Amino acid sequence: MAASAKSNPAPKNTSGRRPTAPRPDQMSNELCEFLTAIDDFRRAEQRSALSLEDVLVILSSLGYDQESRKADPHDADTIEVLVQAVETYKKDNERLFPNWSEIFRVARNVGWDR
Repeated sequence: MAASAKSNPAPKNTSGRRPTAPRPDQMSNELCEFLTAIDDFRRAEQRSALSLEDVLVILSSLGYDQESRKADPHDADTIEVLVQAVETYKKDNERLFPNWSEIFRVARNVGWDR
C-alpha cells in the first residue's frame, strides 16, 4: 500500500472548484482511523487547531514511522520534511488550507507508513 500512496500523487485541481473532503464511504480504513485520532487528540488536548508536529505525534501513536526508521515526531528535521511537503502540495494544488485527508496523503507520500 505504501508504494501506491507514493506513486499516486494527488491530481491537480483543474476544474476551478474547491476540492471537498471525501465522504466516509469513500475513505480507507487508515484514513478513517487517522481522522478519528485527530478528533480524539483535539478533544483530549482541548485545542481546535493542530500543528504539523501534532499530526506527526498522532501518526506515531497510530504506529506510523518514516521510511522504516524510528522517526521522532518532535525532531525539527522530521517536522521540516512534512512542512516542506505540505507547502509544496499547497503551491502545486493551489490550496491555502489542505484538509486532513490531504495532509494524511502528503505524510504518506514523504514516507510515513506502518
